[in-house]
Amino acid sequence: FVEGEGHARELCRDLGIDDLREPRSFGAWIWRDGRLHRLPEGTLGGIPTSVRGLLAARILSPRGRFRALADLVLPGPLTGPDIGIGGFVARRFGREVAEVLVDPLLAGTRAGALDELSLAAATPAIDAVARRHRSVILGVRRGDETAPPRFLAPARGMGAISLALIERLEAAGAEIRTGAGVTSLVPSSGGYRLETADGAVDATGVVLAVPAYSAAEIMREAAPDTSRILAGIRYASV
Repeated sequence: FVEGEGHARELCRDLGIDDLREPRSFGAWIWRDGRLHRLPEGTLGGIPTSVRGLLAARILSPRGRFRALADLVLPGPLTGPDIGIGGFVARRFGREVAEVLVDPLLAGTRAGALDELSLAAATPAIDAVARRHRSVILGVRRGDETAPPRFLAPARGMGAISLALIERLEAAGAEIRTGAGVTSLVPSSGGYRLETADGAVDATGVVLAVPAYSAAEIMREAAPDTSRILAGIRYASV
């Protein structure tokens, strides 16, 4: 998970997981043209913040690198309402940077289409620099940028979080059922009734920790209006 997105770190602390580490061993790589390329130095979410890093970015074509340097000469800071990351990066650094560097990182981790992801929400640091400076690269060089957030994971692997959750829930007396697909949820006198392949389950409360399209199907009878809204949420392939 990403440092700074506090809920995940708070959960680990509550579960007694204190061996969070950065995945430094191999760094970040992007697959292009049949081989792996190391992520260029000096990028934030794939967005270039270093001239040296751009010039050494062999994952980009010579034309793509030259176009990306246009950020140094494009006039004026970003103004107006929030915009999509895809359009911002394409105008500042070129479509090749948007598709080759930014899309695999931000669209992948945020599960959305690059042109529809909010610049302010997904990369608030870049949005702040772009609104204060004519050039993102020059703004970062002047020190008007915080260090990028770190990716953290338990030293024992991400599965350690699931195992710790299971142990904590079972110790509290919870019954855990896996492989039991929920087909519907309806209100009942005691709260809710869940229909599963193994029969009905009564509960005083339900947390739907599922994708929106799954929640839409489950809630179709209990809350049809909410179900329609959830069904309209689009997902990207991750």
